[in-house]
Amino acid sequence: MANYVQKSTDEEVGRMLVDIIMVADDEETQERTGRWNAKFETAPTRLQAEDWIYRVWTIGGMQMKKKKEERQRRMIKQLAPELIISKLITFAIDQKKTEEQITQEYCESIVNELRKASKYESYKYLRGSNLRFEFYTEGDKFNPHCHIETQSDMKNTEMAQLFRRKFMPEKNPKKWDIYRVNVVERNAEITFEYVIEGNKKEAKMPHVLKDNKFKLSKNIDILYVI
Repeated sequence: MANYVQKSTDEEVGRMLVDIIMVADDEETQERTGRWNAKFETAPTRLQAEDWIYRVWTIGGMQMKKKKEERQRRMIKQLAPELIISKLITFAIDQKKTEEQITQEYCESIVNELRKASKYESYKYLRGSNLRFEFYTEGDKFNPHCHIETQSDMKNTEMAQLFRRKFMPEKNPKKWDIYRVNVVERNAEITFEYVIEGNKKEAKMPHVLKDNKFKLSKNIDILYVI
């Protein structure tokens, strides 16, 4: 009975959220932004609105799952800290692209190609890993790049070499926009907070907030799971 009530409540809340995000901005705001509202460029169908809500809730659920996993990691860390090491993969994407050229479709095409690669044994370390796009660095410089948090016993140099071999533009100049691949080992808790929660040094937090605002305007997810 409790599960039924909870499911019914979730569905009711979902319908309410769909109704909310389908509402158009006032005419003055629409004229200024050229958009239907902050979420959609044109009037969405109910299916499109439901899909948007689903994606947001899915990411939220993944974040909750990761937090649970992190609590488990902390327990293991007390007994065997050397077992809890994460890899942080950082790479830049096409630096010639402007803010206008960075779209949801462009970002998700990168994620989809990484998912395809993860099916191969050499790139299995990408399976289920977490990816965060970032766009601004010191001085509000537009610097599109990605961070991937994953766990693997593969050597850093080998992982970076395989990544470059697959994605660097000189290997396949017509297809890839990926540059400057770097792989480092970090404590799992630090990497988790850095990639999944976006927690950084206080001096960098304004860039995180600007990133999130930019992503929201482009409908780019805060976090992707490969």
